Formats: sequence, structure tokens, C-alpha cells
Amino acid sequence: QGMNFVAGTLLLFMEEEDAFWCLTSIIENLMPGYYSLAMMAPQVDQRVFHRLIVQHFPTLATHLESLCVDASCVTSHWFLCLFVNALPLETCLRVWDVFFLERDAAVLFRVGLALVDIFSKALMRTVDGVDAMCQLQATAPMMFDGSRLMTTACIGFQDISRDILLHYRQEVKEEVFGGVKARIDAMDSAHDLEAYHYEEERFREMVDGESDFNIRNYSRDLNANTSMRKSSGAPSLDAAGEVSGPGV
Repeated sequence: QGMNFVAGTLLLFMEEEDAFWCLTSIIENLMPGYYSLAMMAPQVDQRVFHRLIVQHFPTLATHLESLCVDASCVTSHWFLCLFVNALPLETCLRVWDVFFLERDAAVLFRVGLALVDIFSKALMRTVDGVDAMCQLQATAPMMFDGSRLMTTACIGFQDISRDILLHYRQEVKEEVFGGVKARIDAMDSAHDLEAYHYEEERFREMVDGESDFNIRNYSRDLNANTSMRKSSGAPSLDAAGEVSGPGV
């Protein structure tokens, strides 16, 4: 599920006990519901990430949809492994620095969107589904410029916050819960059903801890943040689906 990559990376820099407690904090506090039987949290977050791609890159999203490309086949690995074994190690550690500093999964969404942004021109040039999937898979391993990635993520997508994620998670959670429960019911396993109800309860507690947040304020500010991304020098996708910005 990705824990082995995370644990292995922690052991490169920590003693075993410190790595254990750090991994425990990631599983229980930073990424709750990710490394579990039903894996509800990653399924919910991939739907949220898809919404964010559609919102920030509508032209690219339409292009990928026309090629029948499901980006979650690639991006789910980014989140489960915290970008380990996806990004080059040095770049990945830059992501981890911010992730542990902010203690917020929103960092992973910003980095994911930044990768899509930086490589969107190449993705727009793809002509079929296989070509698009290969290009999407190649985005993270080619991201050797950690400074460019984190500048794009932290400045260009600073509007992606915990409140926004909670709002979108609430909107898609029932669809995920229903699908997971249907699969477990088909298995006719009392143990799995009990585990499902436990995970569902925990995940609902996490998602339903919604702060006062007005999604209309976020939508209203989206264009302003896009302009900020352009003025900061971070690459961005224009209306024609082309990437603009320095170094592109």
C-alpha cells in the first residue's frame, strides 16, 4: 500500500525507534485512513484531486477525458507513497520538508497539481491514451528541479487548504462509502464488514470535522490565485491549454 516505501525512507535518516514513531504519526495523524483495509481515504482523495485538476486545468482535463485516461491510476501512487519512488529522492525530501512542517495533506495536493502544471504542455501534446499514460507516469521521475516544483506548489497553489479538502471530501465521501460497502457485502465477510464500519466511522469523524468554510469564497478567489501564479513566475496553463512561464 505504500507504507514500505515511506518506512524505508524514514530508516535512511532515523534510528529504528524514531522511524517507527514517525511512521505511526503519519498513519494515525497526517494520513488517517490511507493505510487500512478498505482504503477509503485514498479513494476519496483521488476523487478530490480529480476535481481540482478539472477546476484548475479544464482544457487539459477535457483532453485527458477524450483519451479515456484515468489519472488516478498514476496519481494514487503519489499520495500513498508520499511521492517516494515517484519523485527523485532529493526532490521528494523537499516535499517531505514542507509536509512535516505544515503537518497537512494539502501539501501533497499542491505538489500533485504543480506536477500537472509543469508538464501540462507535454500532456496536451499526447495523441492517445497510451501516450498520455506514459507521459503522466514520466512526470514525477523527471522532476529533478525541486526548487521549481516547490515554488509552483507553494506559491502557485497556495489556495489549496485543509478547508477546501474537507469541503470536497464531504461531497464525494458517500459515493466512496457506498462502493466499498457493496464490494464487502459481495464478499459476505463479517470480519471485513466490521472493519468497514470501523473505518467508515473514523473517516466520517475526520471529514465531518468541517470548519466554517464558504466554497464560494474559494471559487471567487480562484482567478486571483491563477493571476498570482503567473505573476510569481510559476508556470501556468492558459486558456488554450498551453503552458506559460519561465523555463517552459
